[in-house]
Amino acid sequence: MTYSGIKTIDVTEKQMEQFYSNMDKNIFHLEQNQYLVLKTPEGKLIGPYVWHESEGYNEILYRKFSSKMFGDVKPKDKDPYQIAYMDSLAHNQLTFCTGPAGSGKTQIALAYAFEQLERGAISKIVVFCNPYVATGAVKMGFYPGSKIEKLMESSVGSVLLSKLGGRDNVQRLLDQEELILMPMGDCRGYEVPEDSFVYFTEAQNTSRYLMKLFLQRTNDTCKICVEGDERQVDHDGFENGLNGLNAAIEVFRGEDYAGHVRLENIYRGRIAKRAELICD
Repeated sequence: MTYSGIKTIDVTEKQMEQFYSNMDKNIFHLEQNQYLVLKTPEGKLIGPYVWHESEGYNEILYRKFSSKMFGDVKPKDKDPYQIAYMDSLAHNQLTFCTGPAGSGKTQIALAYAFEQLERGAISKIVVFCNPYVATGAVKMGFYPGSKIEKLMESSVGSVLLSKLGGRDNVQRLLDQEELILMPMGDCRGYEVPEDSFVYFTEAQNTSRYLMKLFLQRTNDTCKICVEGDERQVDHDGFENGLNGLNAAIEVFRGEDYAGHVRLENIYRGRIAKRAELICD
C-alpha cells in the first residue's frame, strides 16, 4: 500500500481523552510531518493535527488564501483534509497532493501561489502540465494553435481563465513572465527560476524518471506542489503500477520539509461524486 501523509483514525471517547492528555507522545505512530484526522463514533471528523518529533502533535488552524487576482479561497465546509493541504503549502517546501477531480487540488494550490506572488514572497509561478497523453486522446501536437494555447485548454488552464477573468489577464501575466506554462516534455535542460512557486499537475501520469528529472530542475529557493489523482492513471506501462507520483511520495516520506495530503471529498456535485465509484 502506498504511504499516505495523512491518517484518518477511528477513535473512542477514551482514546480521544488519552490523545489530548498526551499530545507530546506519538500514540498513533505517525511519521515526521504526517497529518492526523480523528473520527468519532458519531462520524464527526476532528482535526487535522500534525506530528513533529520535537514538538509533538500540533493542531492545524483554519486559514484562507487571499489575493486580488485570485480572490479568497477557504476550506470547503471546514474540510480537515483541505485544511491540512493548505497548511502543507504554507509550511513545507514540497507538498504532494492526491485526490479525485473536484476535490480542490488545483484551486487551492493556485490560490496560495497568487497570494505569495502579490506579497512578493515569490517572483514567478511556474506550471508544468501534460506529462502524458490521456488514453485514447489525440496527442497535443495534433491540435491547432501554439503550445500556450494548447496548455490553456488543460484543467489548470481552465481554472486560470475562470479565476483571473479571461484570456487577456492570463496573457498579461505570461508576457510579464510572472506566470510560466511549461509542457512537461520541455523539462529537460530547463532550470526553474529562483524564488518560484512550481506547480506540477496531473503527475499521476508521470514515470519515475520524469518525476526525478522534474524535481531536479528546482532549487532550494522554490516552493513546490505536485498533485494528481493516483486512481486516474492514463498510462498502463508503469512497472508494478508505481508511477512517478507514488514513488516520489514514498521517497520523501518523513522529511521535515515535505508533506503529503490526500483530499477525500468531491465538491462538484452528486454525479461527479458518484462517478468516482466507476474505477473502484
